[in-house]
Amino acid sequence: MLATGAGDKQLRVSDIHRMRVKPFYAHTGRVRALAAVTSHVLLSGSEDGTVRQFDIREAKATRAPPAQGDAPADVQSLLGKT
Repeated sequence: MLATGAGDKQLRVSDIHRMRVKPFYAHTGRVRALAAVTSHVLLSGSEDGTVRQFDIREAKATRAPPAQGDAPADVQSLLGKT
């Protein structure tokens, strides 16, 4: 699996073995940061100031939960700027 984010406001997860790409739409700004929480859960940070949590087994994103342990609560902490 390969996860990417870009200026088109999407997060894409590519299965390079099956040649499939799954897009996720959840941001209104460019995706600027990605972090893997588990093999199925990703966090994305956007220029819109939000952090979204994605379970790549699902079809939608949710807001990231409040910070607990290593899970960032906002874009600044996801980008390491706190």
